[in-house]
Amino acid sequence: MQKTERLDKFSTPIWITRLEDHKELNKELLAYVYALRKKDPIGRQRSNMLGWHSQNIIIKESKPHMKFFKKILPVIQTVMEDMDWDSENYGVKIKDTWAIINQQGACNQSHIHGNNLISAAYYVNVPKKNEEGYGGRIVFLDPRESNLFYKPYTRNINHLNEQQVTVQPKTGVLAMFPSYVYHWVEPNLSKEDRVILSFNLDQYSFSSAMIDPKKVSIIDPKKISINPQKILIDPKRLTVNTKKKQSKVSSQTRKHIYRDLF
Repeated sequence: MQKTERLDKFSTPIWITRLEDHKELNKELLAYVYALRKKDPIGRQRSNMLGWHSQNIIIKESKPHMKFFKKILPVIQTVMEDMDWDSENYGVKIKDTWAIINQQGACNQSHIHGNNLISAAYYVNVPKKNEEGYGGRIVFLDPRESNLFYKPYTRNINHLNEQQVTVQPKTGVLAMFPSYVYHWVEPNLSKEDRVILSFNLDQYSFSSAMIDPKKVSIIDPKKISINPQKILIDPKRLTVNTKKKQSKVSSQTRKHIYRDLF
């Protein structure tokens, strides 16, 4: 009897993690986020509809954020290992992070996080009605756009034919996903605020060439002649540092990885 092998390829991962002992941390994060909104009540307009979106948060200026990212470091490592990122030549960094407060009726329209690798949403506070299915879910769309134009009729939805995935968030849950995946958030139907922290992950090269400003000759513009033959730069004093740094992701401790994130 002939045998058919099925290759399930082009997988789109979504990592869902329920953080342990998150209550005290969430209280600190909530206080910090509401203080930000009080200081900047307008915020910025991105995918948010009726909700409040903060400016980019400087992590080192927020103790709650420092605690948060230290806590989720093992999750970030899991994502890197699952995706088999090159940790010998490239480090990982948090490119940006922000907060969103969705009051009753607020939602987020469909969007992606361009020019990033992995994006995430951490649920600092999810209304109990949301957790019971009363709005506020996050919906992910199949990134294979051509698959959305035409599809067969099916009896049931499974992982091969589904075109969108809906996740019901809960307080203390961290969702991470590829930045190219379109997603949106349903309206919050509760009177209680739905508060999240979001961030993007990116890579950076350990071997990027860097010019040492202390070793670059300074040319006085007043002494530059129009004649190009009289414009001289001493090559002996122009130094480019191309020394490759050692990997801090695969071979160093978590403390070093945490330090290099931002």
